[in-house]
Amino acid sequence: KWEKEKSIQSIMIYGSVKNTRNIENGKIVFSNGKVINDVIIPNRLGEAAIYNFETMDIEWIKLIIENDKKKENAIFEIMVLGN
Repeated sequence: KWEKEKSIQSIMIYGSVKNTRNIENGKIVFSNGKVINDVIIPNRLGEAAIYNFETMDIEWIKLIIENDKKKENAIFEIMVLGN
């Protein structure tokens, strides 16, 4: 959670550098109630899942992993971009 609301319009998620730990399916939930379903993160080094949307003001985001039976899941980085 950020100290104050942020205006954002894009999210980039980079997968784990270990292919065996990549997330197969998930969703992004925002503090304002919006949800991006079917988040799939590429398992190629340096490639990001990019999600662009109308600018919104939020306090936090959450990445929820779904339908993944692996014991270890990881991401390398989440970039939240905005004004």
